[in-house]
Amino acid sequence: DRPRNGSVLQTPLKKGDLIIAGSDGIFDNLNDDQICEIVSKNNKGSISKVAQQLVSESRKISKDPNAATPYARMAKRNNYSGYSMGVGGKLDDISCVVVRCK
Repeated sequence: DRPRNGSVLQTPLKKGDLIIAGSDGIFDNLNDDQICEIVSKNNKGSISKVAQQLVSESRKISKDPNAATPYARMAKRNNYSGYSMGVGGKLDDISCVVVRCK
């Protein structure tokens, strides 16, 4: 994709909000509920721990051929080879940045 194909979103932020920016390796392997659970479990301390856990869990799931992932569901709908069952992690680069609004 080219930058001009990207989305621009605007939302009001308040003190304490977290912004999570990640590569597709994060969002192809973790659904919104999984991301929220990781944030909830790790949000009391350092935000770097949140990013580390998101990367760690994404990496683990990316190697699981039986994982129900956002990518696998989309791949099944689009008849991608190897995803006929709608499961399977997606090996990819995985990076993440988490910022807490002050």
